[in-house]
Amino acid sequence: MTVRELITLGERELAAAGAENAKGDSRQLYSHVTSLTYAEIFICYDNTVSDRTKREFMKLLGRRASGEPLQYITGKQDFMGLTFRVSPSVLIPRPETELLVENALNLIEKKMKLEPSINRNGGCAGRSEENEHARNVRILDLCCGSGAIGVSLAKLASETANVRGVEVCCCDISGAALEVAERNARLNGVKPEFRRGDLFEALGSQALGKERCTEHDVRNGGNRSQHCGSNRSRHCGSGGRTCGGEGENHAGSDKQGDFDLIVSNPPYIESSLIPKLRIEVSGHEPMEALDGGEDGMDICRRIIASAHKYMKKNGVLLMEIGYNQKQALLNVINTDGHYIEPHCLKDLSGRDRILIAYAAY
Repeated sequence: MTVRELITLGERELAAAGAENAKGDSRQLYSHVTSLTYAEIFICYDNTVSDRTKREFMKLLGRRASGEPLQYITGKQDFMGLTFRVSPSVLIPRPETELLVENALNLIEKKMKLEPSINRNGGCAGRSEENEHARNVRILDLCCGSGAIGVSLAKLASETANVRGVEVCCCDISGAALEVAERNARLNGVKPEFRRGDLFEALGSQALGKERCTEHDVRNGGNRSQHCGSNRSRHCGSGGRTCGGEGENHAGSDKQGDFDLIVSNPPYIESSLIPKLRIEVSGHEPMEALDGGEDGMDICRRIIASAHKYMKKNGVLLMEIGYNQKQALLNVINTDGHYIEPHCLKDLSGRDRILIAYAAY
């Protein structure tokens, strides 16, 4: 049997099994088995396939035909031009989520232009001083899963003008997911901090939000140095700050709270809809990364209720949401009262996908 015949056989079997991209999946499986590029496969189309290659290909083909996602079979997925390892412990990164990362990068660049650093004499740094006086950007990635969002931002945001360093904290309730995320950070050469816990609880005792700091200020005459941000034993990236425990606003400092951006792709699918999804999703991807409760918005509401406590003034919340959840979540944000300029961006299919809001104070 030739390479062409084997790939064609795979295509037919996958098409019969209902695979959406039978031809592409068959080629990727052969590429994975042989470690050949598509160009190399094309060159050897008429070569005879070894028995070993055929056996391995047919084994993986059976897994794919049964509904197992291709990404779990190959163990990888490309996202934002980077390669990420994936396993059944994490949601497979989707192209739609790249919209969140792209807009986060745009907002970082915008913030750096609108918030010039302070030079040694207390004035705004001029253009010639921009690199010397650039500041760090602090990002919190909630429900990080494979780390696709946080790792991508840690890798790509450092290329933004006036960014001295990128401090990223990735949080997830799943220890298995965090292991995958840590591996992806090493694979892509970045060093976020990883915390395990339920949303903001992952930040632990170091995550002193603005309200707790304010109470301490009243009791201690405005001196925040004793408790707010005093525990610095662990750090985000290389910036030298704790992951969640700033909450300070010292004179001459750029610290106005905690994070410049909070980003999240939380579970947002309605519980009743999950069994109706494709078998690749409902039968293989982790339920805790999919199930958003009865209306799909349980986790989204919890994030909105607390995110402002961990954001700098004018910090940005970016959250991926379901296509039919825009108005309900905008109502939640407007009722909450801690955010301004809430709006939603559409994905390439024209569906509402990314919710954005700014911390009012």
